[in-house]
Amino acid sequence: MTKIVLYVHYNPFGKVSAHVMCQIQLISKSFDRFVFISNSRLLEEDKFVLSSLCDQVIERENIGFDFGAWKDAIQIVGLDTVSSFDQLILMNDTCFGPIYDF
Repeated sequence: MTKIVLYVHYNPFGKVSAHVMCQIQLISKSFDRFVFISNSRLLEEDKFVLSSLCDQVIERENIGFDFGAWKDAIQIVGLDTVSSFDQLILMNDTCFGPIYDF
């Protein structure tokens, strides 16, 4: 079963919190494709780390919040590509964990 994650982030200062970086590092390998969408400009050092953990990093304006980000990501990645996966997981940075081994 193939899985794609569209993970939305927002921070008005562009910083990706340590718990978000940890979460992505722990769970990204459990999915076939991991797309990180930031609703704010990212700091260059965070963008560098994210590019090593994620298959794709997208920066966009915070228009439409999470749902706008997921919509834009589907358009950028391509509906045909997203549809080729068995599962689509929509996440955002308010999720906390994993608490146990993912």
